Amino acid sequence: MTGKYNHSIDNKSRVSLPAKMREELGDCVYLAKGTDKCLTAYSAEHWSAFEQKLKAETGARARALQRALSASAVRCVFDPQGRVTIPQELKIYADLESEATIIGVIDRAELWRPDRWQAFEDDFTAEDLANAMDEYGL
Repeated sequence: MTGKYNHSIDNKSRVSLPAKMREELGDCVYLAKGTDKCLTAYSAEHWSAFEQKLKAETGARARALQRALSASAVRCVFDPQGRVTIPQELKIYADLESEATIIGVIDRAELWRPDRWQAFEDDFTAEDLANAMDEYGL
């Protein structure tokens, strides 16, 4: 999944995901808290794989992660206009108001508060990009 899009959030907390992303995500998405105060949107297939990986982990930290992610996750079905409703708890977590920047991140989409995404872009310089690519052999 790739790209960056800006979409409005209506007064019923609905946001339209880009058509290209909807094609990759399928008929529904799992919205959950993401890192860096954004929301993640996974396809049902990827969410299932994510759950399987989480279930395989043991210990107190793994249980805490399982609880935190499972409690925050919600299955959302696209309406005929390609929108999903963002639950209030998730909207508050990501501090989303009337706009969202939606980015593709390989196997998921992320929904960001636009000014927070812009700050990330401003902070991640061309040098940072080059160093990260070198670090991962890309």
